[in-house]
Amino acid sequence: MGMQVMREKSDSLLLMLVFGVIIASFILFFGPASQGLTSSSNVVGKVNGSPITIGEWSFNYNQLYDRNMRYNPNFNAEQAEAMNLKGQAFDQIVERILTAQAAMDMGLRASREEVAKEILDTPSFQAEDQFDKDLYRRVVNFHFHMSIQRFEDQQLKDMAGMRIRRFLMDAPVVAPEAMFDEWAVRNDKISLQFVRFKKDDFISGEEPTEDEIAAFVKDGEEEIQKYYDTHTSEFRNEEEVKARHILLKVEEGADETAIEAKAKEIYEKAKAEGADFAKLAEEYSEGPTKTKGGDLGWFGRKRMVKEFEDKAFAMKAGEVSEPVKTMFGWHIIKVEERKEAQDRAFDTVKEEIAKKVLIQKRDTELAKEKAESFLARLKAGESLEVVFPEPEEEAEKMQEESSWKVEETGLFARGSTNYIPRIGPSDELKDAVWKLSMDKPLADRLFEVDGDIYIVRLKEHKEPDPTQFDSEKDQMLASARMRMGGMAYRNWLEEMKEDASIVAPSDFSKITFKDEY
Repeated sequence: MGMQVMREKSDSLLLMLVFGVIIASFILFFGPASQGLTSSSNVVGKVNGSPITIGEWSFNYNQLYDRNMRYNPNFNAEQAEAMNLKGQAFDQIVERILTAQAAMDMGLRASREEVAKEILDTPSFQAEDQFDKDLYRRVVNFHFHMSIQRFEDQQLKDMAGMRIRRFLMDAPVVAPEAMFDEWAVRNDKISLQFVRFKKDDFISGEEPTEDEIAAFVKDGEEEIQKYYDTHTSEFRNEEEVKARHILLKVEEGADETAIEAKAKEIYEKAKAEGADFAKLAEEYSEGPTKTKGGDLGWFGRKRMVKEFEDKAFAMKAGEVSEPVKTMFGWHIIKVEERKEAQDRAFDTVKEEIAKKVLIQKRDTELAKEKAESFLARLKAGESLEVVFPEPEEEAEKMQEESSWKVEETGLFARGSTNYIPRIGPSDELKDAVWKLSMDKPLADRLFEVDGDIYIVRLKEHKEPDPTQFDSEKDQMLASARMRMGGMAYRNWLEEMKEDASIVAPSDFSKITFKDEY
């Protein structure tokens, strides 16, 4: 649970200070009644003896779940389990507790007055811009399953923990000279001219024999595995459902209320035990599948309108839906079968991949042979414009070579990746192009990227202007300190975990939260 979360869940102390109530403990503000929900039955783990409650864990999990949904509206519980979201939420709490414990040991304590101010300023505990103690108590007791006393004590520890984190984050010292080197690399840019010889333009027409495929499966497994790992979508069977539906259209000017009522009547008949959905569809449906008993066959996602898809893929096999409204009218859906998304196992597709790779190799070799003849002319002194003329200049000559033209990457920096704009990722190509010069701009060899062959020439080298560094220096230094501080904090935290006594559930997937998605 991060600092912001804690801000959203504390409040009694601040109210005490605002009203001038001088007491020794937060808990006196609300009295003994606020001590409920501290039962040890809510404890699901410990860090050096400090408990972790199911409420804390649940809250962290839901926060992470919501964050993933903001980036991916289709995020669901199955994906959350696959990425061990419960484990991530638990680990966040462990890290928070360890940081707080270390801060307390180092004497980096927070005062109750500081905690009070944080609580009172928290919008989540305010009603009409005023602190609301009843709202605060409800959130802490029933959402976190904590007593007010324990929650406020935890807030004290968290504020102390934030101090040690800030200390580690602010500690790194970065030399401006180091930043200049980084800035220079970032602002050193080149642009390339290139000609692409696509493997798909060179079809040998000769398929590999069974013996060739078997030999490649035996000797080229590493290459086959690489293809499998980098082309996962080719070997994934997507989620599908087989369904029927009954459609009641809503024509312009029709009584929609009456049509909806009729749809509900049909739904009651369709969900009755022993009901024949296909016959009901033939009798009532107004859609094109009426004569087929409403049969839609198998379909995957993004094949139907959203309202229909969302309902169909949320249903189990055999279920009948309540009426669903779409742009076409009212639907009653019956899902007959489901196929869950599944990756085809590597062993079942090795021969298929081997055949693809062998064909690609042959096509690539043909492309390479053709490209070599053009590269030889360029190395002999002919220009790109002569070897690859524009169509309007030599239309007849371009009949055979119409797919080969000079393209440009545009300016790009060296960067931290091996990606070349408009070409793709290649360590070999990246290393080579940064060694080219305007005196010798032509790469004297061909490059293969994803099976295609490239002739490459340096068009422009735009070196960085040192006078521009001063305008970016401060921002770069601040960014570098933050990055290095984050690394220092993470390294320190990992060492703390290694030395800590951490008790956690043996199987996170078996833990169910009351308000779990």
